[in-house]
Amino acid sequence: MSEAQKLLTNLLLLTEEIIQQANAIHPSMKENAPKQLERVQSLLDQRECVIKELDALLKLRRNEDGGQQALRWNEDEQQQIKRLQTLERTLQVKMGSLHQSFSKQMHRIHETKSMSKKYIAAYQTIATDGSFIDKRK
Repeated sequence: MSEAQKLLTNLLLLTEEIIQQANAIHPSMKENAPKQLERVQSLLDQRECVIKELDALLKLRRNEDGGQQALRWNEDEQQQIKRLQTLERTLQVKMGSLHQSFSKQMHRIHETKSMSKKYIAAYQTIATDGSFIDKRK
């Protein structure tokens, strides 16, 4: 098995595991265990390292060929590349939807915090004649 094929196989396995872990993540942040999210991040970091190694190997191959020839992949590598392309599209969609969901929740949290800061000690003011004065910044 060539070095490129080993890297492709590793990349394929990591991508499949990331998709499996991402499918287990609930769109609501409250429903997820921190370790679950950390595991996905760890897998993404590992995947990034494998991609960098594969890129370095491909650059080395190009330099050995003098940059004249297109890279040739054997049959197994071509099948892995096709599978990776399919998985990549799936992964992009899943990660995009999780990102959008988490972003909306973070925005709501930020809005709630900013709204609560607008009121200063509303219940600590002394009411006179049964009236209540709302103090806002």
